[in-house]
Amino acid sequence: MTTKAAADDEDMAWPDHAYTPGQTPRHPAGRFADITRTAGPGSGPEALMRCRAWRLGLRWAEAGYFWEAHELFEAVWVALPQGTPEKRLVQALIQIANAGLKLRMERPRAVARLAAMARGLLDACAFEPEGTIMGLGRAGPEAWLAGIESGRLVGADLTGAGGKAIRADADAATGDHDADEIRPARP
Repeated sequence: MTTKAAADDEDMAWPDHAYTPGQTPRHPAGRFADITRTAGPGSGPEALMRCRAWRLGLRWAEAGYFWEAHELFEAVWVALPQGTPEKRLVQALIQIANAGLKLRMERPRAVARLAAMARGLLDACAFEPEGTIMGLGRAGPEAWLAGIESGRLVGADLTGAGGKAIRADADAATGDHDADEIRPARP
């Protein structure tokens, strides 16, 4: 698949909304199965860094699709070998995404509990100075976590692509100009 075709394929995979329990409809069962299957069991970290589940999980986390990113990250986490820094990092991202979802649901105790778990996992990764795990440095996940801990519902900037705040000032697609409504930012 060419790079343009791969990008088009990934753009077509975007969810039509961010699922928030009790607030928005849940996605149909199996909605992300074609994507999660790309994180093949027994694949090594290098292969998983290139799989569609990882790439889209990062993009969706950056855009504030927390539940959806969690689903994709979980498939990668399951495929990684036990006790590795890679598995701990992906588990930390799962917990941070979950904390973002709980912040959206206005559950501060759950946010604090999940943030503490994520911080412990990031510490256990033992990043080398200027080092990366699964293509990510520690600064991206740390900044995402710090934003959520401070009560800012922000997307991640995991890949250095400039994660966006997901408080929409205007939505040209719907004509909705309610700056207080929190919604995912889609590129």
